[in-house]
Amino acid sequence: LIPVLVNGMKYSEIDIILLKGDVEEDEAVPDSEQDIKPRFHKSRTGMVPYLPELIPHLIQSLSDKKALVRSIACWTLSRYAHWVVSQPPDSYLKPLMTELLKRILDSNKRVQEAACSSFATLEEEACTELVPYLSFILDTLVFAFGKYQHKNLLILYDAIGTLADSVGHHLNQPYIQKLMPPLIAKWNQLKDEDKDLFPLLEDFMIVALDLLSGLAEGLGGHVEQLVARSNIMTLLFQCMQDTMPEVRQSSFALLGDLTKACFLHVKPCI
Repeated sequence: LIPVLVNGMKYSEIDIILLKGDVEEDEAVPDSEQDIKPRFHKSRTGMVPYLPELIPHLIQSLSDKKALVRSIACWTLSRYAHWVVSQPPDSYLKPLMTELLKRILDSNKRVQEAACSSFATLEEEACTELVPYLSFILDTLVFAFGKYQHKNLLILYDAIGTLADSVGHHLNQPYIQKLMPPLIAKWNQLKDEDKDLFPLLEDFMIVALDLLSGLAEGLGGHVEQLVARSNIMTLLFQCMQDTMPEVRQSSFALLGDLTKACFLHVKPCI
């Protein structure tokens, strides 16, 4: 069985054509809408005794001249992110992160996608281990905004969101100053009905409510003057009666945040 499987792993000429493996640089080729689909990866460790030898080889493969090899190396390494993070940082995490960030800026879209997805997995496993490298990470992700097309932008947003979840408050000043301008620029480019709002907002009502919750939590008492100039309490009451449980959930969360931040506007509505 082993020889049959290993022999079958080799790409045929037809495979390479179908996978566009003969195209090395394609970042300027427009994305097709039907190409955009979710991908999920989980890490496995049936292989632990061999990883000290295998991981350096895979990291080296991230620089292979063939785009298909670079992309599959990204994906394979993401499967072992948990083990990488459990070792001393200088041994595997630092070289892996350095090479993955280079591949995020690859000139091939398939490699960009694989590297970004792989890095998101690494972020989930590494969490605050990434803090010493935040400046380098953000420089790369921000630069990718200027390179990526529609499909890979969705994955880039996910990687940025995962980074925020992973490092928490460590993303505050001065790092946040690097990240917000390109995000706000993307926001300002989009029309209200643009489908590209979905990765930024997921569902319009739910994330609009969550965005307001974030503002109330972040601004604290300073949000009072914004609430005073709006009819948010009336709208919030309507949202609390929405048919979707997720909308009602976000509505009550916002009520809690507004109660803490500016109770004087909540009190008349009780």
